[in-house]
Amino acid sequence: MTVRRERQRLAGVKKRLCLVLACVVLTGTGCGQRQEAAQWKPEDVELLEPVGVSQSYETAARRNLYDAQTFYAQVCPYVEEYQLNGSFVFDRYGALPGEQVKKGDALLHSDYKAFDDQIESMEKSIAAMDEDYREFLEQDRKSREKALADQQGYAKVLQTLEKEKPEEFLTDALTGEQTRNPAYDQWYNKPYGYRDFDSRYHQVCQTILELDEALKERTELYELDREYALLCLERVKEDRKRGTLSSGMDGYVAGVGAGNSYYGDLLRQGDQAPSGMPLAAVCDPSRLEIRSQYLTKYAYQNAEEVYAIVGGKRYEVEYMPIETAEEYEKKKEENGGTVYGVFYPVGDTQDLKLGDYAVIVVKNKTRENVVTIPSDALVKEGKDYYAYVMEGDAYVYTKVEVGMSDSMYTEIVSGIEEGDRVRTQKAVTAGGETVKVTRGRLCTEVSTTGTLLYPYTEWVTNPVKYGTCYLVKSLFHAQQAVKKGDVLAEIRVVPDQAEIDRKEMQLRREKERLQDLIEEGNEEENKKLIAAKQETIKELEELLADMKADAATTQIVAPRDGIIRRSYYYELTENEILSPDMGVCLISDQQVMYLNVENKDNQLAYGSTVTVKYKDKNQVSHLVEGKVVTAGAMSLSASMYEGKVLVKLSQEDFAAMAEAEEERYASVYSFQVTAEVRVMEDVLLVPKEAVAVIGKNCYVKVKLETGEIQYRSFLAGGADGDNYWAMEGLTEGMELCLD
Repeated sequence: MTVRRERQRLAGVKKRLCLVLACVVLTGTGCGQRQEAAQWKPEDVELLEPVGVSQSYETAARRNLYDAQTFYAQVCPYVEEYQLNGSFVFDRYGALPGEQVKKGDALLHSDYKAFDDQIESMEKSIAAMDEDYREFLEQDRKSREKALADQQGYAKVLQTLEKEKPEEFLTDALTGEQTRNPAYDQWYNKPYGYRDFDSRYHQVCQTILELDEALKERTELYELDREYALLCLERVKEDRKRGTLSSGMDGYVAGVGAGNSYYGDLLRQGDQAPSGMPLAAVCDPSRLEIRSQYLTKYAYQNAEEVYAIVGGKRYEVEYMPIETAEEYEKKKEENGGTVYGVFYPVGDTQDLKLGDYAVIVVKNKTRENVVTIPSDALVKEGKDYYAYVMEGDAYVYTKVEVGMSDSMYTEIVSGIEEGDRVRTQKAVTAGGETVKVTRGRLCTEVSTTGTLLYPYTEWVTNPVKYGTCYLVKSLFHAQQAVKKGDVLAEIRVVPDQAEIDRKEMQLRREKERLQDLIEEGNEEENKKLIAAKQETIKELEELLADMKADAATTQIVAPRDGIIRRSYYYELTENEILSPDMGVCLISDQQVMYLNVENKDNQLAYGSTVTVKYKDKNQVSHLVEGKVVTAGAMSLSASMYEGKVLVKLSQEDFAAMAEAEEERYASVYSFQVTAEVRVMEDVLLVPKEAVAVIGKNCYVKVKLETGEIQYRSFLAGGADGDNYWAMEGLTEGMELCLD
């Protein structure tokens, strides 16, 4: 309401109001501090209300004001995820969730058969290469020994003949004329004479030179070929190693990825293990983290303080926000659109436990014990603020200096004192019923379901590779317990007799050719041919043995003890053709199992304790405790975490649950799982019925010892179904009024 309008409305009492104002200005009663603090001019103060006009008011009081945020958080272990550098066929796990591993230990293995076959072939090729080179060296040695012996023998003969060498020319004593000596020509040209042995000597020297050149060339080629073959072999071995996913640190397995598994929970034998997708995670429980909603670098740097509350106790934290927008977007993409903040507790952390509920408190601004008035009592004109302050039996339009505001109240720096009454839009009212702030335990219960999960599961496949296999009768059903060797199906095999006859004829011919080579008597020269024939005969005999064994096969048996989890993708019928390696049923090892639990609202984390309810085969109910042994959404990437966690129970409980599943003849029978989450011990509890949430702050109506009712805000850490818990702003025993 402006001064001009008020004067128009109250024209009949203008003189009386001016007289009262003059008295106030002259005496300074009740406003000397305000005038001195703000140095106001008399025209800044106007009386606006006559006596007797009904108005709502509230007394300026000291309060704590909060501009803060709280984020739900969990105490988590440090986690690393691992992935393969290539795509491989999955074979088996090296370690399972909850199991301890050392750095370098295998987490999972690929199917190595193709690699091993290739490695064996390459090693045989290298061995054959080495054998050929050794044979060459042996032949070179023999040839060289003979050549050197001949060279030495020819040299000795030449030395002997040199001693018998006559003069090549004769000289006339009188004339000095030289004529050729016939004795020299006879010596030089006679059979087995000097010329003959000299020629032989040079020939053997040339042979030695050729042997040297051949040895050098063959050695260089051999070394190059062998080096290349070894390089190829090493690459295959490295590929095989890459098919083993290993842990990069000491710790405990905290997750296994489903990859491209048909079942969406664990990889099964024969599944494709994809490249570039995390398939296992390992955690270090000694390295604790508190994970929550992401806090930006700007928000962190501009906050007055950031700390954590766990179990009702305050912990100081260190935080490393992401530096760049590009890095943030990359992490966001890797984590399926969500990025979590990681806070590291400092100081004494011995009371922290994995899976604990935590709250991250971010105080942007706080004011403690400051004079406040309701925000709706303020009037803004330009850049200035005013309030209607009661002076005697009238309100004074008073200029004030304001500070911090929350959703309901504003700090008054100057212009109003504690105890002053200001006009508001609505008075504070309350009913006669009250409650008190108490100290106790806060928790929420989550209820969900879980199903049994068997990590060691494999397909029982048709073992017949040769011939046409027909199903005669299926002898198994889902949830059936079996022993190794139990008959699962009766089959009938029609052999390919024409192919068997052809292979037998080929075998006879190979044996005949081998006998011919042996009878030739040149075993040394035919050594390689004989070895090759013997290898071919061996392969043909093994192939024929397999073909005849398949033709005689009449049963498919269980390869291990376990339980039949499911049959083929559709129901197998009598006389149906079973292709080679066709999966007939899945069989699981009952000695190793987990409870696969739906993680509602991602409230279960590594280390959480849950209660599982199940009925045994006799319909007797049991309540047992279990531990979550896989990390939750805040610790794992989106590609690894699929909304579930694995729970470990005792082997006895698992066995009873498996029996109950068998009785119900269902492989997806679910069990009830409950857990206490968001547990805070020894905290201040505020009944929800006494709390008003206005904006982002919580308020209660506190009944003072004077009987006055006053709004108070408090910093809430969380709530369960009945109570909020107050971290700051309230004290135990406070009496709160209900509306």
